[in-house]
Amino acid sequence: MKYPLLHELFDNICEKYPSRIAIEDAQQRISYQELQQYSLQLAACLMGTGTERETVVATLLPAGRELAASALALFRTGRVYMPLDARIPVARLHKMLTSTGCEIIIADTSVLDAIQRMLKEAGTCLRYVMVLGQGEPQLFTVNAARELTAAVAITGHQEPSATEPSDSCYIFFTSGTTGEGKPILGSHRGLSQFIHWEIREFNLDETSRVSQLAQITFDASLRDMFVPLCTGGTLCIPGQDIKFQMPALIRWLKHNSISMVHCVPSLFRMLIKELEQQGAHAGNHFPDLKYILMAGEMLYAKDVMAWRSLCGSSTELVNMYGTSETTMAKTFHRIAAVPEDPGEALHVGQPIDQAFVAIMNGNRLCRIGEIGEIFILSHYISKGYYRQPDKTAACFVPNPLEGSTVKVAHRTGDLGRYRKDRSIEVLGRQDDQVKVNGIRVELQELENIILETEGITQVVLKAMENAEKAVELACYYTGTPQDPGKLRKRLEEKISGSVMPVCFMHLKEFQLSLNGKVDKAALPRPTHVKAAETKADDAKTPAESEMEEIWKEVFKIAQVGRNVSFFSIGGTSLKAIRIISQIYKRFEVLLTINDLFAHPTIAALTALTEKGRKKEYAAIQPLGKQDTYELSGVQKRIWAIDQFSDNGALYNVPEIYLFEGTLQRESFERAIHSLVERHEILRTTFELVNGEPRQRIHDADSWNFSLDFHDYSIYETPLENAIALSADASLKTFDLEKGPMIRAILVRLSERSHVFIFVTHHIISDAWSQEVIARDVLAFYDAYTTGRKPVLEPLKIQYKDFAAWQNKKLMQRLDHHRSFWIEQFVDGVTPMKLPLDYPRPQQQTFNAKETTFRLEESTSKSLRALAQRHTASGFNLVLSLVNLLLYKYTDQQDIVIGSPVADRGHADTDNQVGVYFNTLPLRTRFCGEDTFGQLLDNVKQLTLKAFEHIDYPFENILEDINLDIDKQRNPLFDVGLTYISFLNIGGEEEAGDQQEGDAAIRVKGIYPGFKFIKSDLWIKAVENGNEPFLFVFSYNTDLFRPAFATKLIDDFRNLAALVAERPDATLSSLVEKAREAEAAASVQKQQQVRDRNLEVLKNFRVGTR
Repeated sequence: MKYPLLHELFDNICEKYPSRIAIEDAQQRISYQELQQYSLQLAACLMGTGTERETVVATLLPAGRELAASALALFRTGRVYMPLDARIPVARLHKMLTSTGCEIIIADTSVLDAIQRMLKEAGTCLRYVMVLGQGEPQLFTVNAARELTAAVAITGHQEPSATEPSDSCYIFFTSGTTGEGKPILGSHRGLSQFIHWEIREFNLDETSRVSQLAQITFDASLRDMFVPLCTGGTLCIPGQDIKFQMPALIRWLKHNSISMVHCVPSLFRMLIKELEQQGAHAGNHFPDLKYILMAGEMLYAKDVMAWRSLCGSSTELVNMYGTSETTMAKTFHRIAAVPEDPGEALHVGQPIDQAFVAIMNGNRLCRIGEIGEIFILSHYISKGYYRQPDKTAACFVPNPLEGSTVKVAHRTGDLGRYRKDRSIEVLGRQDDQVKVNGIRVELQELENIILETEGITQVVLKAMENAEKAVELACYYTGTPQDPGKLRKRLEEKISGSVMPVCFMHLKEFQLSLNGKVDKAALPRPTHVKAAETKADDAKTPAESEMEEIWKEVFKIAQVGRNVSFFSIGGTSLKAIRIISQIYKRFEVLLTINDLFAHPTIAALTALTEKGRKKEYAAIQPLGKQDTYELSGVQKRIWAIDQFSDNGALYNVPEIYLFEGTLQRESFERAIHSLVERHEILRTTFELVNGEPRQRIHDADSWNFSLDFHDYSIYETPLENAIALSADASLKTFDLEKGPMIRAILVRLSERSHVFIFVTHHIISDAWSQEVIARDVLAFYDAYTTGRKPVLEPLKIQYKDFAAWQNKKLMQRLDHHRSFWIEQFVDGVTPMKLPLDYPRPQQQTFNAKETTFRLEESTSKSLRALAQRHTASGFNLVLSLVNLLLYKYTDQQDIVIGSPVADRGHADTDNQVGVYFNTLPLRTRFCGEDTFGQLLDNVKQLTLKAFEHIDYPFENILEDINLDIDKQRNPLFDVGLTYISFLNIGGEEEAGDQQEGDAAIRVKGIYPGFKFIKSDLWIKAVENGNEPFLFVFSYNTDLFRPAFATKLIDDFRNLAALVAERPDATLSSLVEKAREAEAAASVQKQQQVRDRNLEVLKNFRVGTR
């Protein structure tokens, strides 16, 4: 079917309603006739450039008359509309322009300086800049000197040739153009078909008043813009300050009689929350609002229930689904009844006209209820990724269904299933840069700006921490000395005050390093006040004493001085989370990890806390009795993997303990049953309820669980037999639906020696939980053997309560976290190019072996000192070393490492058993000329920011970044890192003594080893006080030989020693040095082999004489 193109439809509307208002904002009201005339004027200007059809034209304009007229002008002249955000850094803008071959920019006067600076610094393929303002549009040409010169005035009117439906008409970047994402190329045909469908489906006419809430860099902004402009309605544009202030937005929606809103569910929830906080009573709060169309996120039954309880049902709510690659939405659900379960996600309905959604399992269409991958089929999807044929071929694939006229399908990477009525249910998804005041800053970019100052011949910026540990910029320059005040004032015209250097230091010359570059380490440091060191027993205020109690509890130490650094006593991000959680609970002030890292002493942190704004401590509320309960985000992912994995033991978590002493078996068995009674999660099973996984909690009295007992004292090697039994127990699969999810075995080795094997499924526990379990069991055992009452504090909540609280919190705080992680992976991920010994299997395997080793004591000591100098945690240090190791093996300078971390930011979770972890995909970008110290600082800033967004589940990240599914490997990283700062895993772990007398036992942990691995390579680092670092390297045996692990460990040892000796050396020089040492060792080894062979030959000759 052929649809009129949008500019043609718009022109028809202009003939019908010339005086109606087309665009309305706080400053102006533009009629259709005025908008049409303006767009024709811009079209004539574009035709006068002589550029070809489908030339890419970027707009750097806010929403309003100029942007709408520009889009119409580009459509009618056959050019490609590419809206960009004028606020993005110049370097990033330059990259977007050059990657798309953009020849023309349409902008207003506010961004002219940025364009001219870009031309001067880098140049582009840019030929023209059209500047819009109050008067006539001005056209500038870019001359050979990369300067803008006024073009000859356009005279006459050159008619553009007819635009074809198949012609390209827009480019949107998958990242929203704030990063370097994939540029999606859309066609007139696809865009026109969707706008026509929406107008027809919802019977829209000239009375429509549609809000423009979508960012202009998202394709949804075209829907906001052209639905009203193609019906004779009005496009209503709120001010930028109104969009993000819910009270103002609510007033604006009412006052402007908005009839249709397109938004994401997050904004919808924010509106509901604001109405609730205003104490709004049930009623029609938006009498003119007919439709709210939502897409981009999951919409839940509770969202619709909350809206209808406040606003009634006069506004129709619509849930939509699609991808930017398929030209906006391709399914819709006009919501009538909603499920009874508030936490149930709503389905996305049926396909729109001329679209089909195929849910595939391999090469066949899924049955009703069967989970598969979503493919979208339509003649009206986009053309793919502009100038990226490989990425296009990966996502725009041959139609998997036979007999269809549609040749190409978009492979979304989303999982879904058909409901009984064939509606669709979406289930989810299979640099020289610093940060100042939360703003990412390109140092080179700022240096170039400062270098423009007359008299300055060379500039170096250096990031450093002030007395409060906040990052500041210091500017060093050579040439003519400058008055700092006057220089700062001149730079304020080009540099934001938030990233302005705090000091300007004139030097006669810069000292150079051996590689001929400026030696930043030799630059003089601006003076800062140094806090006096104090002893642990110094006087403290009452608030500081309370803070000290928190630190003592978290660090498990007897005392700590008010000016002792958090990092000097082994501070980690995990400990920071626990401290912040306790501060919130005791002081009712909510801080961030950045706050603690910037104020790393009791004195500084207490002062910050006392200045903080009070926020009443919000405990997690227990749920009422229910038949079943919702799963947490990480539980859902583990459940889904368990359903589709052939390896049922992949998520088994074994723990082995050796008990030495007289064990009272009855008391111990009673302690185990008390543990199960105390923690509901240990008697939980998982089942499907209405197609959704739910957890069911069983009564302790009726729960079918017992402690197995084996007597191995009859064997010659009872301990070895017990460890073999533990291996069998850890490989035995759990039935998630029938349960139990735990396996407890007590093995008698002798009268005074036992082994306790405790295996859990990861869906109910994590590493922290194992510590809680061990502590609780020993506490119960101690009570029962001494006749005392257990002294454990009653649990205020259970895991099911946390799961509900977390899900609710995620729905309220989604956008902030999502934006961070999307920005991290907006340009895709390059797989790790480790040298494999065997071809990678078609399906990912998980078989593993491991090797344990320690670093030398002197190396460990030097590395700890290095970390403290950079106020970096042990985790930051190890992560930096692993990045360096991988750089040596792959030459890659953009590396993603997955790290599971405890997500127990709320104080109520401290003593809980459950799966309270999240996997953080930590992406480090660096270059070979960085020093290791710079890499460490880079990693430190990365992890600080990542921990601020720890609450966003890993599975949500995978869903949002829309990676291509590769069944051969982990979806986002090939190397994992676990960092532990409280265990001693050198084969045995001391867990302490338990009471005295006949029932006295000594407990040691036996490290069971891991049989499975969830990536190609996994590194576990263990830091135990001042002992040398312990490492466990696990590798996939289907990819690597044991010799690879041996070489990997040797290289890691060498690199760690080199870093300890030369922390200011560049990464490339460290790698080169390690390779030289490797080559020398190889030569020496070959010589030793030759010497031995000569000796054998000599002895042979002597013996034969």
